[in-house]
Amino acid sequence: MLNKRCLEIIEILKNDEVVFNIREIADKFNVSERSIRYDIENINYYLAKFDMKEIEKSTKGVYILREEKENIDELLRIMEKKFYIYTSEERKEYIESRFLFFEDNKFIDLADKLDVSISTIKSDLKEIKIFFLENGLNLNFISKQGVVLQGNEEKIRMLQLRFMNKYLTINDDNYLVEKKIQDLKINSLIYSEVVKLYKDIDFSMIYTFVKRIEKKLKSVISDEAFVLLRLYIAVMIERIKNKKFVINRENNKKFLMETKEYSIVEKEFEFLQEYYGIEIDIDEILLVTEMFLGAHSYNFKSSFFENWIELERTVNKLIKKLGRALNIDLSQDKALVDGLLNHLKPAYYRIKNNISLENKIYDDVITLYGDLYEKVELISREYLERYIGKSIPEEEIAFLTVHFKTAIDRKVNSQRRTKNILVVCGLGYGSSKLLSQKLIEKYDVNVIDTLPYHKFLEIENYEDIDFIITTLDIESKIEYSLPIIKVHPILTKEDRKLLESYGLSENQRKISLKSLLSIIREETVIKDEKELIGKLKKFLKYKYIDDITNEKSLLLSELLPKENIMALEKEIDWKEAIRISGSVLVSENCVKEEYIEEMINSVTVNGSYMVVNDRIALPHARTEGFVNKTGMSLLILKNSVIFPGNKKVKVLLTFSSVDHKEHIDALTNFITLIEETEFMKYVDKLDIKKIKSIIDSL
Repeated sequence: MLNKRCLEIIEILKNDEVVFNIREIADKFNVSERSIRYDIENINYYLAKFDMKEIEKSTKGVYILREEKENIDELLRIMEKKFYIYTSEERKEYIESRFLFFEDNKFIDLADKLDVSISTIKSDLKEIKIFFLENGLNLNFISKQGVVLQGNEEKIRMLQLRFMNKYLTINDDNYLVEKKIQDLKINSLIYSEVVKLYKDIDFSMIYTFVKRIEKKLKSVISDEAFVLLRLYIAVMIERIKNKKFVINRENNKKFLMETKEYSIVEKEFEFLQEYYGIEIDIDEILLVTEMFLGAHSYNFKSSFFENWIELERTVNKLIKKLGRALNIDLSQDKALVDGLLNHLKPAYYRIKNNISLENKIYDDVITLYGDLYEKVELISREYLERYIGKSIPEEEIAFLTVHFKTAIDRKVNSQRRTKNILVVCGLGYGSSKLLSQKLIEKYDVNVIDTLPYHKFLEIENYEDIDFIITTLDIESKIEYSLPIIKVHPILTKEDRKLLESYGLSENQRKISLKSLLSIIREETVIKDEKELIGKLKKFLKYKYIDDITNEKSLLLSELLPKENIMALEKEIDWKEAIRISGSVLVSENCVKEEYIEEMINSVTVNGSYMVVNDRIALPHARTEGFVNKTGMSLLILKNSVIFPGNKKVKVLLTFSSVDHKEHIDALTNFITLIEETEFMKYVDKLDIKKIKSIIDSL
């Protein structure tokens, strides 16, 4: 069979007075002269087969074809029809178009169309999957359907628009025609199939629709944008008719809805809905509005498609260029890409309409990140000003600088290894466990151990420890090079700032184990799910939400019913306060009487480690023989009691734990309640009803 190169050689012979130099042809195709000689032998086989004169070698390296041009043209038509071999790139382009525009794609049909084996199609599919992944889409196998393209509807449409822009255009008579970019058979094949999808689309009506909007906007739309807008409207109509909708389009929603473009597009869509008998919801209107915003004549010399429809490519170029300037790779930071995309389109609109940003941050950015601003400014002007045709204001560049600074911080934080810390507390298991859990939840740390002070003094090897975090005043008592950071058991705002100064940044989000496991199930076969869950928990530490297992976790509202919350106006001392709050646990059969005296003894012997800040104490004791079940009581005092060390307390959350674990979630919620609600305001008012309401709302 004749491949593409053989056919092109025949074309050269036909058009160059039937004589050519083999070395020149080899250079043209960037292959060896031997490869060209093999091609000539292959061509001669078919010339002879059709009773035509073969290519002859005239002199050294020079070949001549003596057949009539009319016969050669006929041969080419026959060859292209019967024997054309698609290249690997042509095959992949065709298969991509099939999955993008059509749902029913069988391997055997693709193989027949391209005249290759099914194994060749499967081999091509490996690279095609990568292509779709790079565009945010997935090729997945679905039972009874085969391989189908799945993903965000907007991404599918934008990729369809890219293909249509490459292979089709709209002529002056408002017909969809093939775009003649190269005389390749694959172009005609893709066009011939895709054009059938739009046979019922009235492009004359779409022309009128776009023109009406342009007139109402009193703007000028470039020729390129005018074609692309009409192509997209056709894509939108075809997708909606097939129940494929753009949904949940929240990016820049408020900004878009406040533009005149939105109100005009929304009004004109009424005509489109009536004409085609379809419903067009707000998400569809938002997307078309955004396209019209970019279709204004920002700069006729710059491509609307590249700089607006596929703005993400420009953003990626900008990120790579800045990354090289800073010697840091930010190319995989999806949050940065999304942030810049969401900023730039409204920014273009603001600049075009001379709208200034309300929040002025330029001076602060120059002061804090002056060097970074200069680099962002240089690269932004290079990549962005060409399209908008105007100078980018300093405030806009300042906001871009903040996006990049945040991305750089993310990158630096991701490269930091997990810090090993040693927690040193008093003897109370409640406060030490609480502090350890808070540290693991909020920071990327590995708690080597949680020790009382006397055990800490026995340690001789500190090689694997990065920090010592403690609730005690121990820094002056030892001499060691390790940082010793004193914090409260509940980690106050001041504590978090202190930890940040040592390079510990807070984790922002937790991962749902259920969702993570669902993704893993879709992509692979799990041999031992229970073992996998255990390994995921170990790897993620406390950075996950356990929504899979049914481990017992008591809520704060369960442990603090209204009868367990007390307010006291009379003056008492700290011991009496512990006895009163402890008596509630005794009456609820959570603890034995001896537990109360154990709590008092712990303070007497070990100091006021139970006092976690200047107003709150967490009385508790060890469980040996005195705890029946987990419980809590809350005592609110009008007059502060003075714990040893002159520590004033107005709130006592007294608790017991049957296993040192069951109370942790509730205790953590109590600390969150103190930090993030108006809880303390109602403490001062002794308003038990309101306090209980806040607890129940957690």
